[in-house]
Parts: sequence; C-alpha cells; structure tokens
Amino acid sequence: MKRFCLAVVFALFVGALASAVAYGQPKFKSDEEQKAYEKYYNAVYLEKDVAKGYELAKVFVEKYPDSEVVKYARGTIINKIGADFQTALTAFYADPTPVAAKLERLLTVGEEYLRLQPDQPYVSSHIALAASRAVLALSFKDLNRAKMLSEKALALMASPNPPADYPADQYVPLRENVLAQSNQYLGYYELEQATPNLATAVSFLTKSTEVRNKDGLGWKDPNNYWLRASAYQKQYAKLSNDYRVLSDEQKSGDQGKALLEQINPVIDKMIDDYARVAAAAVGNEAAKDLSTAAKEQLDSLWKYRYSNLANGQADLIKHFSADPTLAAPARTPAAAATDLSANAPPTTTSTKPTLTAAPTAGSGASKTAASTSKAKTSKTTTTKKKKKR
Repeated sequence: MKRFCLAVVFALFVGALASAVAYGQPKFKSDEEQKAYEKYYNAVYLEKDVAKGYELAKVFVEKYPDSEVVKYARGTIINKIGADFQTALTAFYADPTPVAAKLERLLTVGEEYLRLQPDQPYVSSHIALAASRAVLALSFKDLNRAKMLSEKALALMASPNPPADYPADQYVPLRENVLAQSNQYLGYYELEQATPNLATAVSFLTKSTEVRNKDGLGWKDPNNYWLRASAYQKQYAKLSNDYRVLSDEQKSGDQGKALLEQINPVIDKMIDDYARVAAAAVGNEAAKDLSTAAKEQLDSLWKYRYSNLANGQADLIKHFSADPTLAAPARTPAAAATDLSANAPPTTTSTKPTLTAAPTAGSGASKTAASTSKAKTSKTTTTKKKKKR
C-alpha cells in the first residue's frame, strides 16, 4: 500500500492559545516570580535555547501555577514534548519492521504528552496505530495495552468532522487509518483470547473492511479476510468435531443433518474469505505467505463443497479482484456435500502465516506545523537584563 505522511496539525502543541498575543503589563505577585519568568523568557526568545527554556518553564509552572503568564510556560512545555513525540514517531516508522525500543520511546513520550492534553487525537491515534502494528509484527507483546490505546483512538476519531483548528485534509486520512487498523486489531485481539467471542471478532473485522480508503486500507487489506476466516474456522472446528464423533447412524439421522445445516454455511464463509485474501494479496509481495496459505485452505474446502465446479476457485478469486467486499456469486454445491452418507467435511489446518505489516500511517516525516505561544513582555520584564543604575 502507498505510504503517506501526516503533518502535525496546527492545534497539536498548544492547547488552543491564540497565535497573536497582546503585549501588555503582566501583574507579578512578587519579585521572585518576575525574575523566574524573565529567565524563562530570555532563554526561549533571546538565547533560543530549547532545552534550557523547557527546564525553566517547568520550574516556573511548578512554583507559580496561578501566575497570569503561566500559560505561556505551559505552552513551551507542550511544544517541547510535542516535538519529541514527532521525532520518536519518525524514528519508529524509519524501520520497515517495528523495533520494540523505538515503540517504547514513542509510547512513553506520547503518554507524557497526553497527561497535559488528554484527548489530543493526533497523538492518541498514532500511539494506538504504532502499538497495534507492532503486535501484529510480533515485536510487542502487551496486547491489553494496545487494546486500550485502540479503543481510545476509535472513541476520539468517531466523528467524521474534525475538531476545531484541525485541517480536514489531515483528519480524514488519519481517521480512516484508525477505523481500519484499530478495528482490525480489536478483531485480532479477540481471536487471541483463550475463549474468544467469535461474533465480536467478526464484527470488528467487518467494520475494518467497511473503510474504503483510496490506498486500500480496510477493504483491500488481506489481513482482515484472513482473520475473519480464522474466526469462522474456529466456529467450524467445533461443529466439525461434534459431527465427527457421531456414529454413522447419527450422521445420517436428524442430528447429523442439523449439524451439516450449520457446518456448510460456515464453510462457504471460509471459502469466500480465503478467496478474498488471495484477491487482495495480488501484487503485494508482503502478503505472499497469506495468499499461499489461503489458497491451500480454499482448495481443500472447495473440493468438499464444489467439486462439480471445475476451476471455480480461480473464478471466485477473480470475482473479488476489483473489490473484495463484493457478495459472493451464487453457486450450487456438489451432491456429495449434502449427502448425509458421504464423508465428513474436511479438517482444516490452524496455520498462522505472517500477517502483512500495517501501512506506515503517518511516518511523521512531514514538516511540523507547530504553533507557539509567545510569552508576554512588559516594561518591567525586558528582553535583556539591564544593569541597575
């Protein structure tokens, strides 16, 4: 899938402070407060020393939280952490495979930022996307932490309308990423549980396929169809086992018939989703393992249900090639598939091929559109320290 980068939105590093600040006379409560503010101001705006200004801003905020000008020091703190987050985001996406140490750095800085701006959608979304990407790449083992981050990102990005001061051209692709990748991750998470709720997993994965991003996110992601087929496979495995333990007499009786009436529709869902995997994987080298495994499963299931339809698997894959979300074409099963005296349905394998890496949904390589809160000056707080006369 095509990579794309998201600029840091205008509202990221400032917390809704106006870009134009009216310069007036701050009212300091003490000489110590004024001197502390002057040190901070000069470090930021005259010396241009980011690290020093950041440390002095933290000191000022801690000592004078009720100051008239404390919001400017807080803005400096947010700016610095936001810039660190952008650096960590760029470093994380610099590697084709997620690196655990870089992810941990990204999460640490992101969560530090969110303590100051708890519902910031850009930061919340990117740490969720990075964590879920690393889980699927098997480089991050904390599935519960990634789940929590994904759920928060989905909640913050639920509305199709961007927050105030958030450019729509930046919000829309990020939201599509969150809807596609976070729903996919939640489906994956459910399937990894000891006793998964298969209906819940299918629901999340289907929501992911409903995202029709121009670069294929969601609807053309082979992971979605493989994982959804895996959910059906778990359902099928139980039903198939129940069928296999029946006596021949039971298999040909009402009990066997009732089970086959449940089994065959599930097999058809698996057939369709394995074909969708193969269709979505065309031209995607990273999805080669998925495609191979899906075709093997498809062949086995097809022989049981549709041995009467020669080359039907290829035709089905072709049917889904332009749009994997299409409904499957009508087809008539072989007589053996509905003959209660025939052999039991085939046993499917539980192979777990490597999932494709999620797209780099915002590498942070673009320029940072940060907004800075200019500190107030006054007649008593000068841009230079004057010698006493």
